[in-house]
Amino acid sequence: MCAWQTAAGSLLELAEKNGVQIDSGCRAGNCGTCLVALKSGEVNYLHEPGVTVEAGSCLTCIALPKTALVLDA
Repeated sequence: MCAWQTAAGSLLELAEKNGVQIDSGCRAGNCGTCLVALKSGEVNYLHEPGVTVEAGSCLTCIALPKTALVLDA
């Protein structure tokens, strides 16, 4: 379990800083490589994703937690 704080950056950056491996590509929300299942909670995006994000998932490269989260990463 990792605690997010504003200085941690995106969820992808938080994961990387804590040794959690998540595939990534563009890091801008356009390729969908960093898409993971969102088991619970809600996210906000730094900007509008460039790809369609299915319900129950999130793009970790541009996502910030809105509520407490559980990701399948």
